[in-house]
Amino acid sequence: MHSIVAFVLSFSVFIGYYPLEIRAEKSVEGHEWVSVADSVYICRSSGAYAYHSHYCQGLKRCTHRIDKVTQKEAIRLGFEKPCGFCY
Repeated sequence: MHSIVAFVLSFSVFIGYYPLEIRAEKSVEGHEWVSVADSVYICRSSGAYAYHSHYCQGLKRCTHRIDKVTQKEAIRLGFEKPCGFCY
């Protein structure tokens, strides 16, 4: 049974799906816990304008640092549009 659960979780990580009831991370502010559904990725390039839900075609083009932040923080930083590939 343990090996089946481990396989399912590792496969979930491989395809980019994280069960919300299992995984949570600290927000950028460092004082609140947010679920993965509230987290997005942003490319720190000066030409970047969208936030991403996962490592998609658009985010793969990023040649700068990629940060994980809350959606609210991404919008505050100027990443106002969701990625056309992710959403």
